[in-house]
Amino acid sequence: MSLFLFSLACFSACLSVVGNLVNVSVPDPYMDEIFHIPQAQQYCLGNFTAWDSKITTLPGLYLISVGIISPLNSLAASLTREPPDINSCSTQNLRSLNVLFGLINLSLVYCITAQLHGEKQGYSSNLAILNSLNLSLLPVLYMFNFLYYTDAVSTTMVLLTYSLHLAGTRNLSSLAGLCSVLCRQTNIVWVFLVAALAAGQTITPEVKHHLAKTKHPPTIPLTSWGQIIELCQGTWALSRKPWRFARLLATFNFQPLI
Repeated sequence: MSLFLFSLACFSACLSVVGNLVNVSVPDPYMDEIFHIPQAQQYCLGNFTAWDSKITTLPGLYLISVGIISPLNSLAASLTREPPDINSCSTQNLRSLNVLFGLINLSLVYCITAQLHGEKQGYSSNLAILNSLNLSLLPVLYMFNFLYYTDAVSTTMVLLTYSLHLAGTRNLSSLAGLCSVLCRQTNIVWVFLVAALAAGQTITPEVKHHLAKTKHPPTIPLTSWGQIIELCQGTWALSRKPWRFARLLATFNFQPLI
């Protein structure tokens, strides 16, 4: 753990240095930031009805930004006994949030690696740290830690969804999945993946029960006609016992995402 904290500190220092260089070299909104930053600043002012029609993503990034910056600004004002900073949602402060999410992504990858491989022979914390750094330094992700884009927070929410699923906390996993979709609509693909994994965990006992009862494995025809027959048989079985389908949906616990 101490080595991981040291690695996290080094990665944090690296992000801070590069982030500062970016802010010095490009102090004004760059590329798509010309849409994202003014929108976040409108939310910081409490104007939640304002919306730039050129923005194609949902407002998750801006809501999360306000949810982090506004309380910190109020806390700083109360400690210093000065009025809240009206420039708390400056370009530099908004960019710094993605530096924070970059650190969270490193930690989440480390946790997921331990959750998936921690019990396997040959696993070591050192390998998990190297794997986390390797993925966190992926250029298409690393460079967006220094701009106010949706990439960093979107990745954070997807990784958090999967990590919470592996931990068995499906309620929190579904909430994180909802947040990931609010940050970027295409994350619904990853939410469906986690839902499929949850479905597999639910259906596996059913298959084992079938094996024990019938003494032979279930067969699924691979021809087109066989697939149609299989689909019709499954639909008929569900229509005869609809409560089993309802129980399955309840077990997935992904209703908030529908």
